[in-house]
Formats: sequence, C-alpha cells, structure tokens
Amino acid sequence: MKKSLAAIATAMAAAHANAGGTVGPIVSITWAKEGQTLVAGTHRFVDASGRLKPFAMLSQQLFPYSTCTPDGISPKIEAKQLPIGRTLLLKPQRTPHGTIHLDIQAEDTEVRTVKTTDHGPCTSMSPVTGGLPLTNLSVDLPEQGAVTVSFPEGHYALTLRVLSDSK
Repeated sequence: MKKSLAAIATAMAAAHANAGGTVGPIVSITWAKEGQTLVAGTHRFVDASGRLKPFAMLSQQLFPYSTCTPDGISPKIEAKQLPIGRTLLLKPQRTPHGTIHLDIQAEDTEVRTVKTTDHGPCTSMSPVTGGLPLTNLSVDLPEQGAVTVSFPEGHYALTLRVLSDSK
C-alpha cells in the first residue's frame, strides 16, 4: 500500500510539474539600421504563469533648449527639454488563434543642429532632430522561425526569431 501511494504521489507531482511549468518561447530580438545592429537581446513574452510580458529598451537623454517670446516690456524665457535617443517597446497580446501579436513602438532620434530665431529683444533656440520619429507598427509572432518587420522610411528593420519551443 505504501508503494502504491508513493507511486500515485510521484505521478501527481510529475503531472502537476508538466502542466504548470510551461513558458513561452525564447525570442531573439534584433533591431537594425541599415544593417548595423542597434538593439540585440532575447525575451520571453509569456512567463511560467501565462502572463504576457512586454519588452522595453530605452536609451534616451534630455536635450536642453530655450524659447523666448516677447511679453510686453520684458521677454518671456522658457527652459525646455526634448527627449532624444532610442526606444523600442514590444507589447504582446493574445490572438484568438493562441498566437502572440506584438504592438511595436520604436524611435531613434538625434539632434542634427540647433535653430535660432530672433524675436525682437530675445532669441529662441530649438533643436532640429533627425532619425526615426516615434513609429507604431504591429506583427504576429510566428510559432517557429523568424519574421522581419520593415519600417516605413526604409532604413530600419526589426527581426524576431523564435529560438525554442515552450518546453
């Protein structure tokens, strides 16, 4: 009797471990500009409990600048800051078919020059940016293999490659 109870307990523990221990696949993420890698990493969009986990990469700094507007006798000077740099956010959602759909937000900006504008007794300085403005795209993650998402302006590509299954 002790042996059969031990065997049943072992079988139940093994079944429980197999049922609850599945996680989503490991996905390789590569974001590139004109073939040069900007971001590379791996991520699981589904954790062991089945919850969806977004991927976020943020590398930005604030670029200071000032604006000046005439305001009666004395000018009104305002200090401002503009976020400049790189952002990649991949937010997963489940589809009715059981696959993962990703909403993509990407940005890669830089200051090209600073424009000065005279307003009578004062001068405004504002950054002129270039690069990829905030762009929203979406893609369905394949169950196997890779998918490459091209960006509308043509210089950027995001490749998502499923590296392993959910076991």
